[in-house]
Parts: sequence; structure tokens; C-alpha cells
Amino acid sequence: MPKDGHQPLHAGEEDAGTTHRAADGISNFSGMIGGLDVAIRVEIDAADRNGTTEGYGFSIPPLAIPQSDRVSQETTRSRRFHRMHRHLHSSHSNTSAPPTTNMAATSAPESDTVPPLPRPATATVEGAR
Repeated sequence: MPKDGHQPLHAGEEDAGTTHRAADGISNFSGMIGGLDVAIRVEIDAADRNGTTEGYGFSIPPLAIPQSDRVSQETTRSRRFHRMHRHLHSSHSNTSAPPTTNMAATSAPESDTVPPLPRPATATVEGAR
């Protein structure tokens, strides 16, 4: 591991730093598919009362899952989902309309009503400058 704090910790940190495309914090361009560009703001000087920060960006490459593991995980996940949500498929119909709610039937009882907020005072023409 580097001891000076300026060298990459591993090969995935290549091109990380203040000149990375994500360092500005607003860029949405990434050359990676499936990866993640990360931007953090780093305080330059802890004694600076203004808290001046500088952007630092780095990329997290896409996770590479071997094909054999990927198939078994997807199959297990899919089976678990369908087993838990089987009831959703048995009564679902694409032609039925979604249920509607009646606002009058769901309103709070009279005793729980909240009084309206007071109206703000308006400035007069003489008072406004």
C-alpha cells in the first residue's frame, strides 16, 4: 500500500483524482457500461474557516460475475420472488381498472381537525420600500 496518500491503492483507482471526469460533481458522461462514477468533495485545509473543498472523482468498474454463478443466483432469486408473490398473479387481471378511493369516506373525524394557519400580515404601500 502506498504511504504518501497520492498513489492509487489498486488498479481500479486508475485516473482517480481532481482531473477525473466525475470530479466536478455534475457530469453525467461515463464511458463505462454498468460501472459507477463517484464524486466526493475533499476539504483542502482543515484550518480553513471557509471550508474550501475540491472535487475528487473515481470510477467503480462493473462487477464481473462468472456466468455459472450468475445463472444460479438469478434462478434462485426468481424462484424466491415468485414463491413469495404467487398470490399476486392468481387474481391479477390486465382488463380490470385499478381500485379507487373515496376521499369523503377516508377523511378524519371532526374532533381531529386542525385549525387553519393564521394569514400572514401584508405590507402596506407606505411600509414597503
